[in-house]
Formats: sequence, C-alpha cells, structure tokens
Amino acid sequence: YVFTEIFGKGHHMLLQYMMKQDGSDDPLLQKLISYTSNLKEATKALQNVSGGSRGKESETEWAARLAVHFFLPLSLVQDYILDSCSSHKVLECPCSCKSRINYGDTSIGHPKTWFGLFDIVIGKTLSPQERNKRRKPETEVHIAATVIPEEPDEESETLLESSEDNLSQIEVKFESLHKFFSQIASQSIVFSFYQKKCNSAVSIVPSIAVSKTHVQFHFYDCEKDLYFLSREMPLFSEDDNELLLETVIATWLVLNYRHLLSGPTEGMVKGEKFGFHSNVSDEVLNLYRNEIKMGITKIKTEHLDLKSGLYYQGVIVDASDTLKRKKNMKKQQS
Repeated sequence: YVFTEIFGKGHHMLLQYMMKQDGSDDPLLQKLISYTSNLKEATKALQNVSGGSRGKESETEWAARLAVHFFLPLSLVQDYILDSCSSHKVLECPCSCKSRINYGDTSIGHPKTWFGLFDIVIGKTLSPQERNKRRKPETEVHIAATVIPEEPDEESETLLESSEDNLSQIEVKFESLHKFFSQIASQSIVFSFYQKKCNSAVSIVPSIAVSKTHVQFHFYDCEKDLYFLSREMPLFSEDDNELLLETVIATWLVLNYRHLLSGPTEGMVKGEKFGFHSNVSDEVLNLYRNEIKMGITKIKTEHLDLKSGLYYQGVIVDASDTLKRKKNMKKQQS
C-alpha cells in the first residue's frame, strides 16, 4: 500500500498547498513548512558533535535530541516525557540549546497481558495524585516511540552471526529495526488497545521505532486486527547527511495522525488479518480491550511472544510516494 492511503486528510492538505503554492494559516501545515525551511539547523541539532549522527551516544541522549529537535517541532502536541527508568539520564538536551528534559512514567500494560516501557511519550501524562483525583484515571497520551539500541543486544548478535561477513555497518544497523519487531509489535498492539479504550473513535493507531539511522512506523487497528508497517526509512541523506524530506513528511503525518489519518481503506479491511485476535482467548482479548493502563507501577507480567510465527508480520506501506507526488506536481507546474 501507499503510505498516504491511510493519511487521506494529510495527503489532501499537502496537495492543496502544492497546487496553490502560497502560505497557509493552518497550524498543522505551518509546523511542516517551518521545519522543512530549516532542515540544516534541525540536522545540526540532531547530530552528535563527537561523531555526527552516527557517533557514540547513549540511547537517552539520542531520545532527548529526537524529542526536542524532531518530534516536538513537527507535532501540534508539545507535552512529552522520556522514560524515567532509562539509564544515563541527562538534565538538558545534549545540543547547545540546553533545553530541560522531562522524565516520567512511560509504562503500559496489564499483569496478564504484556507490560513494557516506551522511551518517548508525546502527550500529557498524569501524576499519581492527578490519577487518583480523576474518575477515569487515564493519561492523555498522543503517540509513543521506542529507541532501538545502536549496538545489537545479545539476542540480535546471535541472529546476526549467521549473516554474511561482508555486510556493511550501515546494512547491519538498517536491519536492526527488523530484529526488534517482536518488541515493537507488542508495544504497538498494547498501545492501540489502550488508545481505543480512551477514545472509541480512533481506528489505526501508530507507534514509532527509531534508531540512530532509520525510523519505522507501525500501525495497528485493534478493532479490525490490521497491522501495517512502513519500510525502514533513513533519517539522513547519504550525500550530505541532512535530514531527508521524505522521512520528515512521513514523521509529520504520523505525529499528527489524529488530524491527518483517514483510516483503513475498504481494500485494507478486506485484506489479510494480522491474526492476533484469533490467537488469544476471549478472556485475554477482553483484558486487552478494557484493562490496559498507562503510568502504572512496574510489575511482573506474562510475555506476549510474537516470534512464534503465529502472526502475519504486517503489510508494508510505502512513504516514498508522498515525495514522488510532490516532485511530479512541481514538474507539471513548471
């Protein structure tokens, strides 16, 4: 599928802007225009001065850069937290802006389903005191992201041992997002059920997986059991190491999905199901639908294993079409 098929509203907004070629007062579009007008500055802020964007830097430092200089500038929602349980926490953004970094409880799950922690949460979170005051103590989370370690963990290293010796470093890192599919899919499924519980009007809910070099978007519709994932999109151009416009546009669409997403097409709904619903009991499925919580105390839980091959590993959605359409539009106008 083409990436913009599920972002019909966002696609229409971009086409309207490109055809008119004038400024827009729409706050959403202004976010994208402002950011893409200053890609060099944004790129510089994301890069580690000790070694560029691919230099050695802790996951928390990278998460801080992403939140302050990539996600927030493209999002209408300006509240965020990083995982308070993360190691090597920094008080300020590692770049020269020295923005204060916010930390909080990013946990999500249920004792009998799956429990985990996101690295970055965009949206308003509630303190324990605030949750106790509310009749329905839910966080107002918008979207969440998982930062993939720069170096493969022991499990990933074992998987990579069977790979050809001549794989380049970039190719190994490119594959790293795929190696973490089980973790990311588990988080995406749980997050989708949580969002559906908080807002019955939502359909496909995205989540983000991002490494030092690539980003991938996962989408799950917990009602229709549909799972889609984008291709692993490079963050930076190989030519000048600048942020890729295609990736920036796709990220903007995802971060603002509540305004720009149109939902699955009829063809998608009639297509192959992910298989999660059919592989859990009605009792467990009911827990997912009604009992998933965010901002809870860390607890021992059952493990949701997606490596068993029971599930169809999603359908690829290709974001490259967005930029191709933009280039074609410019050619037609010239």
